[in-house]
Amino acid sequence: RYSLKASSGVGFNLDCMLWLKENYPQDAKNLKTAAAHIQDWVNTLQEQGLNGKTIHGYVDHLGTVFGVSPGDFELKTDPQNSKDRKMSKSEQKARASGRYDDFIALAEATGLRRAEIEKLKHSDFYLKDGYIWVHVEQGKGGKNTEQRIAMDRQNDPFLKEVLAKKSNEKVLLKTQIPNNISSHRIRRENAQKNYQYYLERCQ
Repeated sequence: RYSLKASSGVGFNLDCMLWLKENYPQDAKNLKTAAAHIQDWVNTLQEQGLNGKTIHGYVDHLGTVFGVSPGDFELKTDPQNSKDRKMSKSEQKARASGRYDDFIALAEATGLRRAEIEKLKHSDFYLKDGYIWVHVEQGKGGKNTEQRIAMDRQNDPFLKEVLAKKSNEKVLLKTQIPNNISSHRIRRENAQKNYQYYLERCQ
């Protein structure tokens, strides 16, 4: 009736319950004693080659019945799903080509998502209090926002060209939008730089 892996709304992972019954039949009869062996089940899944993200989802389904969370267990980080994973060869090649320099410049300066960058027009950029700002039309959640360009990009020649051209034309053509360059990586780096900037100002 239910998937062995997912909870399907019943509040637990049936695969885990069957594993506990097979390997610890006596302890499986009691929630408290059964919970003590969940780490063993997690270890078994890792030995089977399942990645950390998948196991995280499985363990999450145990919360209702056992009162546990993924953070209670040792889960090995999957390199392919790690935020610090190495840049792919495809992305390295795309960056080295120079073809997407303008996209990278916009992403680094604004910290916007790919879909938001695609919609940017020259008229969205403006000066306020001596700084370059950008108007984001219907960003995440359909909200309009105003964002200041990263401080280390305020004097970027490309950004100044974008600002100077007051038109409703899009800043980038579709051919200038890559599908193999991680905007998430750039957004993370942008957030880290901004954090460091304001941290130093507060000290």
